[in-house]
Amino acid sequence: MILEDVKPASESQAFNIDELDLRIASFLGVSVDQITVNDLVVHPRSSEAYIGVTRGHGKQAIPVILVVNQAGEIRPVELDGIKYSEITLNNLPDVGVSFWHKKISARTLVITDIEYADGEIYVAGLSNAEFASTLYRISYPFNSNAKTSSIEIYHAVHNQNETRAPIRTLSVVNLNDQPHLLAAYTCTPLVTIPIDELQDGAHVRGKTIGELGYGNTPIDMLKFSAFEADGVEDYILVSNKTRSSVILKLKDIAESNLKEGLSTPVQVPYQVTAGVPVSSAPLAGVMHIDNQDKQFFLAIRRNLDTGRLDLLSFRKGFYFRLSDFINEYDFADYAYPENDPFQQNFLRQAHKILKTDEGYQDLIK
Repeated sequence: MILEDVKPASESQAFNIDELDLRIASFLGVSVDQITVNDLVVHPRSSEAYIGVTRGHGKQAIPVILVVNQAGEIRPVELDGIKYSEITLNNLPDVGVSFWHKKISARTLVITDIEYADGEIYVAGLSNAEFASTLYRISYPFNSNAKTSSIEIYHAVHNQNETRAPIRTLSVVNLNDQPHLLAAYTCTPLVTIPIDELQDGAHVRGKTIGELGYGNTPIDMLKFSAFEADGVEDYILVSNKTRSSVILKLKDIAESNLKEGLSTPVQVPYQVTAGVPVSSAPLAGVMHIDNQDKQFFLAIRRNLDTGRLDLLSFRKGFYFRLSDFINEYDFADYAYPENDPFQQNFLRQAHKILKTDEGYQDLIK
């Protein structure tokens, strides 16, 4: 689908939009219980948010794509007349196959994630094959050259080889000078798959290089860079449904990929993670997240106090928002200690940056 041409963003500007769901419902002329927010993508040129929404439920549901800018202005993507191409995925699960007393149809797992890289689209999901976990490698622009592979992994929390549960989120990364698919599954194995092995009809065994925590489903996986004390570092961020987001250094992933994969069980609940080193990031309640630009992530986050959905920017390297907290530094009579260089220099400057991001320039000291 070819969208309208947009103007590039003139500056890096944070989003601070509360009650996004109420704004969208008002724009669409329905009550908030009649909308479902499905996904978020940031336009790489304009840095505007493109949000997939469903208006209504059941057979009356209508899909809509909305654009939201930093000022909170909303406009629809007009699909009439837009040029598009399509390709058909075969071997879908039967319509009657479902989970949890028909609450979740297997058809909703046909596509669990999509990634574009170097002229190809990688699609993860579920098929009706014996090895149901499926990866499609599709040339773009679309032609008849679609390669379908079945995927097998060792799940260290479950202590078994698995071929049915699909990849939930993925990214294409370069590891040791070779392109790989980096994939995360429910409950939560982290797996590498060499791109070269994804040939039509192949049954591929991924290498489990880490376990990111049991009892969880990953949501989004992002590549990004951030400034550190010794220069720019490349990272992977994985957001989660029932755990905080996690951050992994790409160089640690590459190093783990050179080793043998995990082959023994993780002892739940005493051993939460295993394999590649993992750090937690305080990004709780995040439903969808994407790279906004070099400075920010953009996230749709459930406000745990109000229950509403907010559209917020998070500065890379900090991963939290000051206005979520009331602490010692927020009191009007607080003064940074003169004998503490950490607070006088780094912490004071960090607070100034984050307050500016969140629109509180009048509070900067």
